[in-house]
Amino acid sequence: MRLHPLVADGLIAALTTVAVLLGTEAVAQGWPALDPRAWSLVALPALPLALRTRAPVTACLAVHACWALYVTLGYWPVVG
Repeated sequence: MRLHPLVADGLIAALTTVAVLLGTEAVAQGWPALDPRAWSLVALPALPLALRTRAPVTACLAVHACWALYVTLGYWPVVG
């Protein structure tokens, strides 16, 4: 079963919103507060997903690279 592209885009937007809401809880969970670099790494993976139908492997690698950098820098992994 394939999702309609607009449904998939809506789900991506919802997941990005959840990530942003979780980011505000990082300090309460004992992790460092998210600075502008961390917020950029939270939002950045949504951009390559726009190309997921044309270049799925590239989009997947870009999203995972952002997440790996985010975690390597010591931010709360749940947000990513």
